Amino acid sequence: RNRLRHRCFSFGIGEGASTSLIKGIARVAGGTSEFITGKDRMQSKALRALKYALQPAVEDVSVTWKLPAKLSAKMLSPEQTVLYKGQRLIVYALLSGTMP
Repeated sequence: RNRLRHRCFSFGIGEGASTSLIKGIARVAGGTSEFITGKDRMQSKALRALKYALQPAVEDVSVTWKLPAKLSAKMLSPEQTVLYKGQRLIVYALLSGTMP
């Protein structure tokens, strides 16, 4: 309900944290996710999330494929709709069809 006014930055702490849950919460709520395991320093990950929280985000990011007529692309990566300065976006897709 408040997704357009607030962002949620989620943290997975420990080896048993659910990757899909932590990433899903952040993706739906327009934030980022961080995982803290083993000897990771919590401070650096919390500071990175705070840095993102204090800056505006690029919203409604979309990818458009311009492919030859007999090729199609199926997105394999979960949809990422928010990006922050300095954040990378890696997109995986499966191309199918024949090259002209």
